Amino acid sequence: MNILQFFLYPFIIIIANVIGAISGMGGGLIIKPLLSLLGFHSLPEIVFYSSVAVLVMALSSTARQIKNGIKINARNVTFLSIGSVLGGMLGQQVLQFSFKIIGNENTGQLQAFLLIILLAGVLLLGRLNIQFNKQLNTLYFLCGLSLGTVSVFLGIGGGPFNVALLLLIFPLKIKEATTYSIVSILFSQVSNLVTTLIFSNVFAYDLNILWVIIPAAFIGGNLGALLSGKLSDRSINRLFNIVVIMIMLITLIPILF
Repeated sequence: MNILQFFLYPFIIIIANVIGAISGMGGGLIIKPLLSLLGFHSLPEIVFYSSVAVLVMALSSTARQIKNGIKINARNVTFLSIGSVLGGMLGQQVLQFSFKIIGNENTGQLQAFLLIILLAGVLLLGRLNIQFNKQLNTLYFLCGLSLGTVSVFLGIGGGPFNVALLLLIFPLKIKEATTYSIVSILFSQVSNLVTTLIFSNVFAYDLNILWVIIPAAFIGGNLGALLSGKLSDRSINRLFNIVVIMIMLITLIPILF
């Protein structure tokens, strides 16, 4: 771990997790592309670091949101979480398969391409303002399954897809959707990391960097959840859209240049 990593990694992770906790995006959407741009580590290592940071953020943010008085339906969260766990396992298997079949660099390009398409879809859904307002346990399960798979495969730990899909299908307000999103991220990342530890040689990675990643993720998650309780729904919506556009631009940089 060099001096640049010591300062840049925690700075990126704190900022990303503050934004991720407020918006329900999880932080990985910012962490992964920025760490990739720095170029200090390989893509599998960056995906692993991002997953650890997002998991710590989700744990600290969820605990803080509960203290803030945010109420969630236990049954709905249970079905969402079960789907997220299975989706996280499936996403990790698809990711490892992609590494083996097309290689790290091509997998990174595929992730960037899919991410841009999905982000554009999120912005479009937000403009259309469509809501189905369904309350079915099966839908919560399928929602968690699909979101867990996509978020882990893309290495972003959730992103705006969670919030957009939750708002589209269920009768939730933005703060409720962000909380449900963080819970979904929490369980998908648990299953993701368990699967990674079983099927990947993480001990070959540079694990010393975790000494700065984990505290930074904890600080970011707590601070983000604290700020979320003070912001209005309109402010969170605005932040959500700004971050989506910003990440589209960050993701486009390595593709164009």
